[in-house]
Amino acid sequence: MDAILIVLAVAAMAWAGFQSIHIGGASLLQYWQSALSRSRSAETRQSAIVTQLKRSQVEFRNSKQPPSVWRTLVVADIVRESSDSKTFVFVDPSGDRLPSFLPGQHLLVESPVKGFPILRRCYSLSHGPGIGLYQITVKRKEVGTVETSMSHRLHDHVAIGDLIRVRGPQGNFTSALAGQSPVVLMAAGIGITPMLSMLEGLVAERPNSSIWLYYQVRDASQEVFGERLRQIARKYSHFQLRIFHSRSNSSEARKGDVFSGKFGPVHIHREIGSEAPHFFMCGPDAWMKRCAEGLEAIGHPSERIHYESFGGELDVPVSNCSTSELIEANQSTEAIPKTFQVHFERTKNKVEWRAESNLLDLAVAANAAVESGCRSGNCGSCVTRLLKGNIRYRRKPDCEVNDQQIALCVAEPTSDLELDA
Repeated sequence: MDAILIVLAVAAMAWAGFQSIHIGGASLLQYWQSALSRSRSAETRQSAIVTQLKRSQVEFRNSKQPPSVWRTLVVADIVRESSDSKTFVFVDPSGDRLPSFLPGQHLLVESPVKGFPILRRCYSLSHGPGIGLYQITVKRKEVGTVETSMSHRLHDHVAIGDLIRVRGPQGNFTSALAGQSPVVLMAAGIGITPMLSMLEGLVAERPNSSIWLYYQVRDASQEVFGERLRQIARKYSHFQLRIFHSRSNSSEARKGDVFSGKFGPVHIHREIGSEAPHFFMCGPDAWMKRCAEGLEAIGHPSERIHYESFGGELDVPVSNCSTSELIEANQSTEAIPKTFQVHFERTKNKVEWRAESNLLDLAVAANAAVESGCRSGNCGSCVTRLLKGNIRYRRKPDCEVNDQQIALCVAEPTSDLELDA
């Protein structure tokens, strides 16, 4: 018992900044104790945490890897945000502050459930930077099983005090892309997570810039961070909040901060007037595609339209990326042959790539040591060194890739390839 109190007391001092956003004036020790009481009995849960903390601390001390790669964290709290969404708060078991991040970045989270195949999934950090811990907010999918769905595993099998492996923060979808321009944030459903992170970073840092947030949900039960967003709107006059309920009722409409129906590019364009903002959007791929096309059709330049996609490859207009970004400089835009040979150097396997193939799937089939997370060029998990050959991208990857590397999930060969995997 003394061990856990010492660890938590250190944590309370290290994460004082967390209190102002999430737990008011309570100490982190009180916060943990309250969270513990919501799951199992305090005595049983504390004993389990002590055991897991000791094991995790040993892992941390023996690890020589930098903080930007895989590490083990402790689930400090689990909070219900909506009818189908929960927030998971991760802290460093050693009591140290976790490295900060850029608003909009994400974590790659590994499956914590034993006895099932490993799953990995990208989740945006759902809070502003600089508070010494990490938080993700996950919607439980309506379909799926614990074997195939990461959201089911997190919602149904993760408890306070559990250890979980994460990688990050990482990603290039950040509010830094806007420079000092006005910003319009657009979210649908659980796509609000990176938007809240950006918003908390923007409102205090840029008091003279206009900031809008358009948030689309089905009804009040689906609002994630609704009260937090309203608190920010009341505090900062340069921030304008617009929450839309596609199935609102009269009582919700009387609140004054809920609009009926759905918003779209034309609605936004009329409201922001002559402003020339950067647009950031996150939500279902088809929705983002329609918004991007609509904004471009109105006249907003594609280089000011940014999106985050973790659900799969986003088929945005080609004008969203320049030709030089989509195709390697030494490649032609002529039709590519239907087959190429792909050699995986480490596993000594050679497979045939066809026009309908995906290089990441080929790597998995070849038993190559390649990780995957988002499968849409965001997380960087599948980035692999290219030893020989040439490729082009179906869409520009948002992860960091140098001239000797390729993001397998969004790349296709234009010649035979040799990969360091």
